[in-house]
Amino acid sequence: MGAVLGTGRVGTLTRVALTVLVFLLLLPSHALAAAGHLRRWDGADKGWTTYSHAPGYNVAKCMAPKLHPAELTESKCGRPLGLRFHNTSGNLYIADAYKGLMRVGPRGGEATVLATEADGVPFKFTNGVDVNQVTGEVYFTDSSTRFQRSQHEMVTATGDSTGRLMKYDPTTGYLDVLQSGMTYPNGLALSADRSHLVVALTGPCKLVRHWIEGPKAGTSEPFAELPGYPDNVRPDGKGGYWVALHREKTETPYGSDTHLLAVRIGRKGKILQELRGPTEVIERSGGKLYLGSVELGHVAVLVRHWIEGPKAGTSEPFAELPGYPDNVRPDGKGGYWVALHREKTETPYGSDTHLLAVRIGRKGKILQELRGPKNVRPTEVIERGDGKLYMGSVELGHVAVVKAT
Repeated sequence: MGAVLGTGRVGTLTRVALTVLVFLLLLPSHALAAAGHLRRWDGADKGWTTYSHAPGYNVAKCMAPKLHPAELTESKCGRPLGLRFHNTSGNLYIADAYKGLMRVGPRGGEATVLATEADGVPFKFTNGVDVNQVTGEVYFTDSSTRFQRSQHEMVTATGDSTGRLMKYDPTTGYLDVLQSGMTYPNGLALSADRSHLVVALTGPCKLVRHWIEGPKAGTSEPFAELPGYPDNVRPDGKGGYWVALHREKTETPYGSDTHLLAVRIGRKGKILQELRGPTEVIERSGGKLYLGSVELGHVAVLVRHWIEGPKAGTSEPFAELPGYPDNVRPDGKGGYWVALHREKTETPYGSDTHLLAVRIGRKGKILQELRGPKNVRPTEVIERGDGKLYMGSVELGHVAVVKAT
């Protein structure tokens, strides 16, 4: 997740209703990660301002997601994933998937790269980060030494176990590999007593505890089995942790219209609470949970908003979808083609194809499904008079054309 809440300010969850799709936008109040830079919310008067950027950041080259696949842009410009402030110094530590471990001072500006390799092995997928607020030591993960963030599905699909957990000492600049050979280490959190780290292993759907103090220092042990694929881990303020779930292990497109977003894990590794309904969950004072996602800003449902007739000005559910929708286009027959970014139930294993789009009839029923390679994630599907479908994607540099039937 590329968002962090600064001290003394509260994030705002705003829902904006559009005519066809309902979008959920998470607006964290201090810093928001984008392609190669961080943006800060400076209030309603100033809005979003640039807080920090990676070395060599170029606006013209890095802010063009419509012209280049996102993976190409972020590999050059950087992709901040983990963010954590050291409260005493005001420094913000950044785990950038491509640039490595970075730090920016309390006034923002260009970030300083602190580390790009450990023991002579370059970072490939720098991911989670946390800071010991007493010592200032920084803990972070490198999810793989083989695959980049743009290939994150391959980390899980291949069972890659080249991930590492590391510690950086800002006083000496010394970098220590605490554990290697880990399977997709992602988010992490330092325990309240600072004796151990809890690390999310995304592929195995587990949490592990790595001891950094006491008689078990330097060793790791299983901590919790999870019902889904974890991303970030955050303290719940009660000695336990909130774990954001990217998706459930057993999630299906039909049946319940909700799924697990996160679980709260107690200090002994037991699931205490489930939250149904992104990739980060933070519990703030006041008993509120703030949810964020690294991928999508909308929920998988179509609504119909009336602009004429007796229902003018009202909205109602129109169709439940088996995936996360993007653009909607008429099919020329009174229905609609809906591009799907990915399926609800998509997993790194099994079939090498997935749903690209669905055709919805005038009554909201799914009439047709279109499947294709998983590397194609259309953002728009248009049916022309020649009986062909034209699919565009912000991730690919070409237009795909297939028969409509």
